[in-house]
Amino acid sequence: AVVSTQSTGIVQDLQIIFRNCKQTPNRCAMWELIKIVSAIPTIKFTSFGSYFGVDNTDNCNQTARSIKRRTGFSKSRSIAGVVLSSDTKYCLLSKPMETKFQKAFNFVDWNPFPVEFWCSKSKDRGINYAINNEHIVTALLEEADTALLKCDAGAYLHWFEQYGIGKSDFQQAFEVINKIKEDYTYFCK
Repeated sequence: AVVSTQSTGIVQDLQIIFRNCKQTPNRCAMWELIKIVSAIPTIKFTSFGSYFGVDNTDNCNQTARSIKRRTGFSKSRSIAGVVLSSDTKYCLLSKPMETKFQKAFNFVDWNPFPVEFWCSKSKDRGINYAINNEHIVTALLEEADTALLKCDAGAYLHWFEQYGIGKSDFQQAFEVINKIKEDYTYFCK
């Protein structure tokens, strides 16, 4: 039940972002969003989130809190992010609000333009965001460790062998995961 609730939440966040990106003026928005957030090909995991309320200041504050949770309360570093406001009165956020978002994202020092603020004409008042953050490595490694234990024990391999996928294919996949970890570690110094 928890997984399906999380999956539903992720799908809803993506639907909102995709819908709002279609309405973002002068951009091929989804393409542009991916280009900004995942510019480095080897580190391309993106987290999406949103917060919707009546007041834009509250939306900004709640979104900053949500970003902090996704970044492990600033224990992990972000490479890039996009913040999309659906309230056209706030196309440009105030300097204190931009600073609040930048602190929440905890950006790497080497990126001179780590965040972009967009605005769309949507009837839903809220803020969506997308970030590329090293926090994914923790979850990725936990899953990889479990999968590696199962692979070493030979669990489920017979199901894959009938399709021509052997243990060596899984070993290559684990090497790719380790490379992703190394790349995030290197770029998020």
